[in-house]
Amino acid sequence: MRDLYRPGETVRVEFLEWDDTPHYSWDARVERVFTDGLLLSMRAGNRFCHHAKGFEIALEHDAEVLFRRGQWWSGGPDFVPGTRRVLEYYLNVNTPPEFGSGRVRCVDLQIDLKVRPDHHAEEFDRDEFERAAAHYGYPAWLRRRVEQTLHELRATLEAGEPPFLERQMGGADGWLSREP
Repeated sequence: MRDLYRPGETVRVEFLEWDDTPHYSWDARVERVFTDGLLLSMRAGNRFCHHAKGFEIALEHDAEVLFRRGQWWSGGPDFVPGTRRVLEYYLNVNTPPEFGSGRVRCVDLQIDLKVRPDHHAEEFDRDEFERAAAHYGYPAWLRRRVEQTLHELRATLEAGEPPFLERQMGGADGWLSREP
């Protein structure tokens, strides 16, 4: 990983549909490089392009997103701009990322979790997942993998295990203190 990315550089994040058409994308800053992944950040005002829905927005919050090799999800905390105060954790269920010079790519599998700072998790976009599964003919193994990922994320959250802080979190300064 350290040969592909350097802290401070900008990389392009590309989420694709199952057929490799663009789903959404944005540029992010490399914060940390791990042996098996990287932590990216965005600041309020950062542009987010949702190709599939045909719109572009400017983020209203700061955010960090963790991508790890072999991991079937990505995500991290959204912050009040200019602070480390967590608004929520936003977790995407996706195929394991492909890391390449200047970019990170994966297939979005539509289902996401929003997690409050008290670790209450809310699943959303299952309807989008079901439509995409029917449209693209997701194989049974992929559907099982999505459900397994959701189960693992919930178990991790309930246990207060890394990369998330324990339940008493007030901010996110240590959300990766026990490095993945």
